[in-house]
Amino acid sequence: MEKKALLAKILLAIAGITILVTAVFLLWDRMSPKAFSDITPNDGQFDSCQILCADGEKVLTEKELEELVARLEQLQYYKQGAYSDVMEGNVYHAYFSAWEEEPFVLHISDAGKIYTDRACYVFAPETDPQIVSRYLEAFFQTIPDDFSFALTWGAFDISSYDSQTGKLVKTTDATNPSDYVTNYQLTEEEKAHIFYDLIYPLNADSYPVMYNPGNGISTPSRTLILTVRMNGTEKTIKAKDISFSNESKDIKGQAFLSTCKAISDFLKATEEWKALPDYEVLYE
Repeated sequence: MEKKALLAKILLAIAGITILVTAVFLLWDRMSPKAFSDITPNDGQFDSCQILCADGEKVLTEKELEELVARLEQLQYYKQGAYSDVMEGNVYHAYFSAWEEEPFVLHISDAGKIYTDRACYVFAPETDPQIVSRYLEAFFQTIPDDFSFALTWGAFDISSYDSQTGKLVKTTDATNPSDYVTNYQLTEEEKAHIFYDLIYPLNADSYPVMYNPGNGISTPSRTLILTVRMNGTEKTIKAKDISFSNESKDIKGQAFLSTCKAISDFLKATEEWKALPDYEVLYE
C-alpha cells in the first residue's frame, strides 16, 4: 500500500514538473521574437504566391514575390496563441508554394496579425500594420492617370524634383544655380516602382501638413517636403529643421524618412544627376 502511495506521489510529481516545463516553454515561445522564416515552412523560400482578398486575386511575379518576402522578413513576430477563424480588419490570404511542397496559406490582417494553419502571430510593437496592408493593397491598385509627386530635400531646401515637370535641381546654393538644374523624366517602370513600393504604402493622407518625424536635430538642419498628387487631390507633408539622420523610433516617422530617402537616393543615382557639376558647398 505504501509502495502504491509512493508511486502515486512520484507520478504526480512528474506530471507537475511536466506541466510546469510545458508552461514555461509555451510562455518563452510566445515572448521570444520570431522571423518570417521561423513561422513558415521551407525557411520562407517560395517560388510562387497568389493573393486573394475582397478586391480580387493577384498572382505575383517573381520580382513581386521576392519583394513581399523581403518585407515580411524585415518584421518581427510574436506568437499570440492558437489559430482562430476570427480575423480582424481587412485580411489578405497569401497562398505560397514551393517545389514539391503543399501550398502554405498565410492570412495577413491589417490589424497587425498573421494567421497560419497552426497559430496566430502579432507584429512587433514598432511595426505599423497599415504599412504592410497598404503594400498588399497596392497589388490591386491601378496607377492614377494624374499621379505625380515632388520632393524637396537637403540643408536649406537645396535639392528638389518634380515628376510632373521633370525638373531636377541638385542645389540652389551656387554661384550660378542654373548650372545645377536638369530634366529627368521617369520611365513607366520607375513610376510604377515609386507608386507601388513607396508612395502608396506610405499613405500620405494620414500625415499632417507640418510634421516632425522624430529623428532629432542637427547643425545644420535639413528639410524634407513631399507632395503627392493623385485622383484630383494634392497632399503635402513638410518636415522642417530636422536632423540628417534617417532613423526614428516613431513608426510613421521611420516610414516617412525611409520613403524620402529611397526617392532621393534613386534620383541621385540617375545619369542626369551625375552629369551636374560638383557642389560648391557641402552641408552633410
